[in-house]
Amino acid sequence: MPSNPARAASSVPILQIDGLADRTSSLAVAHDRLSGLLYLDGLTGVANRRRFDEALEEACAAANERNEPLSLILLDLDHFKRLNDWQGHQDGDEALRSVAALLAGQTQSRGGLAARFGGEEFAWLLPGVTLNEAKAEAETLRTKIRDAGIRHAAASKASSPRASACPRAQE
Repeated sequence: MPSNPARAASSVPILQIDGLADRTSSLAVAHDRLSGLLYLDGLTGVANRRRFDEALEEACAAANERNEPLSLILLDLDHFKRLNDWQGHQDGDEALRSVAALLAGQTQSRGGLAARFGGEEFAWLLPGVTLNEAKAEAETLRTKIRDAGIRHAAASKASSPRASACPRAQE
């Protein structure tokens, strides 16, 4: 063992230090990817329920602090169980991906957070949006879903999505 630890450390080849930096950088990239996956629904590519729950808590606190509106649109796909039963899970998965893509597109143009809320349920969190504005957005989205031809043989009609506003803490 060297008698002078400082001298021994200075004799460590530079290559080992460079290798450490590369490994640290690779780990940071992998961590960022995994962190992103933690909040994404694997099937649809939109935010998952975990991310939605966190975002809802943050958005409610911010809306109350700023005294701004906050709206939430919940979408439930009508007759989805029948689609899976009659046409198979692959068709059901494709329907979920299609609705998620339409919701994500609408979210990009309007803002907020699109998330898969449950099996065939989606949520759209809209900070700064009034209840009437959210109702109009919900109807626009319903029309886009209807016009996209995602309906299936088991469906009889497309129902209207529901929009609601977050109650203020002082109310």
